[in-house]
Amino acid sequence: MSVSASLQEPSGTADRSVVADHGEMVWQGRRRRGRRWLAVPAIVAVFGFSIVLAKGLHQPQFAPSALIGRSAPAFNLKSIDSGPAVDLARFDGQVVVVNFWASWCVPCREEASTLEQFARRNAGTGVQLIGLLYSDTPTNAREFRDEFGLTYPLVDDPNGSTAIDYGVRGVPETFVIGPDGRVMARLIGAVEPNTLDDVVQRVLAGQTFTSKNDHYRTGPNPSATTDSPTP
Repeated sequence: MSVSASLQEPSGTADRSVVADHGEMVWQGRRRRGRRWLAVPAIVAVFGFSIVLAKGLHQPQFAPSALIGRSAPAFNLKSIDSGPAVDLARFDGQVVVVNFWASWCVPCREEASTLEQFARRNAGTGVQLIGLLYSDTPTNAREFRDEFGLTYPLVDDPNGSTAIDYGVRGVPETFVIGPDGRVMARLIGAVEPNTLDDVVQRVLAGQTFTSKNDHYRTGPNPSATTDSPTP
């Protein structure tokens, strides 16, 4: 037997090697396809979450707050320009809508015209809208006001203490305070047309937005004689 012949692999062994290599290739191909299919649900989930998140940022949602049913934190803040300071106590007996906003906030720009229309509709009706500047400068605020033609009071919260008192986590956030001085509702996101009108009517009808179940309920506020949260 020649040396070259002795070094050749037996035919059966070679065949088995080819089959093994082919099986490995098939398995690797299936594995790669499997990974691609596994990635599909993750991509869909991320896409869906992005849509929900975007909608949540730009649409108003009722949100829980430890202030619901409690007396609204007092404030007496300077106007963003040379106008008089605004004292919350001055509006006792009225419904007060406090809107935290900033000029750099995209949803704030979306709701600006809606808020101005709300303020004009309710002028002289015992419903007062106040805008509190959040993490922004009065100069930027004045430019924003002039751009959208805002006429309701806009005040500065220079050290953010009022925002902290109200538990604001971002903008826009809107609080509705009842005639008795208690916080009745908290909304996050840009308000839509008629949203605040509906909330105000509910508040005037004696409905309370509870932080426990995030829904309006009809009936007297059980915490009307205390400063504890609505149960």
